[in-house]
Amino acid sequence: MPIQANQMSVHEILEMIFQNKWLFLFCTAFGLLISIGYISRTEKWYSSRADIQVVDRNSSEPLLRGLGVTTSVAARFNAVRARILSPNNMEKFVAEIQTENKESLRKNVNETNRLPNLGDLKKDVAAKILSSSIGLGVANGIIFVTAECHSPHEAQFIVDRLQARVRDELMNTREDRLRDAQSVLKGLLDEYSDKLKKSEEFLRDFEVYNQVELFEGREQTLEQSIKLQNAMPGGATGGATSLVGRSTALSEKTSENEIKLKTLQTRLKATQEQIKKEPEFSVSSYTSEPSATNKQMESLVAKSEAELALLRQNRTSEHPLVQEKEAEVRELRAKQAQLSTPVIRQEQKVANPVLAQLKMQEANLRTEIDAMEQEQIVLIKQIKELHERIKTIPGKELEKTRIKRELTILTSTYQNIRQRFEDATLTGKIENEDRQTFSTLTPATFDASPTKPKKEFIYIMGLFLGMTVGVVLCFLREFTDTTFRNLEDASRFLDLPILGVIPEVSGPQSKRPSHRRGHAV
Repeated sequence: MPIQANQMSVHEILEMIFQNKWLFLFCTAFGLLISIGYISRTEKWYSSRADIQVVDRNSSEPLLRGLGVTTSVAARFNAVRARILSPNNMEKFVAEIQTENKESLRKNVNETNRLPNLGDLKKDVAAKILSSSIGLGVANGIIFVTAECHSPHEAQFIVDRLQARVRDELMNTREDRLRDAQSVLKGLLDEYSDKLKKSEEFLRDFEVYNQVELFEGREQTLEQSIKLQNAMPGGATGGATSLVGRSTALSEKTSENEIKLKTLQTRLKATQEQIKKEPEFSVSSYTSEPSATNKQMESLVAKSEAELALLRQNRTSEHPLVQEKEAEVRELRAKQAQLSTPVIRQEQKVANPVLAQLKMQEANLRTEIDAMEQEQIVLIKQIKELHERIKTIPGKELEKTRIKRELTILTSTYQNIRQRFEDATLTGKIENEDRQTFSTLTPATFDASPTKPKKEFIYIMGLFLGMTVGVVLCFLREFTDTTFRNLEDASRFLDLPILGVIPEVSGPQSKRPSHRRGHAV
């Protein structure tokens, strides 16, 4: 019957593998054969390594001291490593290897070995730059060089050449540091040159503006300082008032403005009192006159009444003409009553002209007061500025002394940097040329056994994969088998108790390969 994996125990699994042992052993052996074939077909890589010790006797050089230029072994090595392992430099390195005498390779190769092909060597080196087949590192002042190649002698040769290249690059860092120092010194020289020019210009402008060079000593009094200011352009000798005179004049003008301001405020107050007393409007009366329509209607009524009177003289009141004229007169009088307006006397309010004049006068006074107050603010500000200027006159001598001292320091620093820059430019090198020494701790050696591929790992992986495939195939074979192996399988499958068992019957069928099937229901 098909086996249910969730009902199998470890013992049953082992029994299943044992019953299919030939299939399991075949898969395991096949995995080992695949591992052996992979190892035999994979290219072998050999590694080589050399160690260089860098002795830094003095890490501070007089030219570079205090300039912030990094001179440690690790920092210089990082720059060297980046240059050596760059693609362009590696191409030059391979080209140099090609120009080497091929006999230098033949000395390290046995007669039975193949002579390395420099074309292949270039291809290997160029292709493995990014995969770290060539490695450079530093630790505790020791630089190590490693390389991996298909031939151990090729790897050793590459390490020898790379070790020489590292030595040359480290020696070339002297010139780089010297150029860095010259660049730093040139930048400092330009910076202090600009500072020196600005300080000289500032001192010159300070002396011209304040005339501090006329001071003879620090015992200069405030009165003498004021006299000095009076002698300056704009002072008493220049046709204008001195600082004190200007301050006095401004104070007097401020007092005058204060008096004028109080006068204007008094007038404004009186005007406001008059405005309160004056009424806002004045009353005027007039009599209305009859309108033109009313006058015309009166004339028509008068004319009709005259005609009626003339008719009554010759006719009686019952005469049709008289009655018609009377009706006309009544109609005209009715119309006159509707059109006529009574003559009445009316009063009208008009703006008080005196009040308007007072308000205009009030607005003018307010404008003058505002202008006077603004002028007072400006005058007070000017007086304060003059007082502050007078107070700072004695301290300007100290300011000039400080500026001269800073100028002297800047001049000394500029001359020092200029001298150091000229020394670096003339000598063209750092003072102590023998500051670094190199010693080879471990020469370039190679391992006889290849580093790649790793045989043990590949064998283990092949064995593991073969066993895994064998177990999987054993499971598949058992899952596709529809016979029962024992009574428990039948009882578990049918969910019925076992009542009896038919033993095996000897016969031709007992010799079939599946003799392990011993029971049937």
